[in-house]
Amino acid sequence: MIKIENTSALKRMDELITQAELELRSDESLKVIKKGDILSIDSFRNENEEWRRKNIK
Repeated sequence: MIKIENTSALKRMDELITQAELELRSDESLKVIKKGDILSIDSFRNENEEWRRKNIK
């Protein structure tokens, strides 16, 4: 464990972690899009609505 007293260092670390996570998600999304494994907005909406009906009471 590292003791960090400077809050700006913590904030910067948080920003870097967030950036890395967003870049990873972006890369994963691009791979899926290139494979053509996508849904139309209407299909996505319908699947979400069906899931909601089954899982939320």
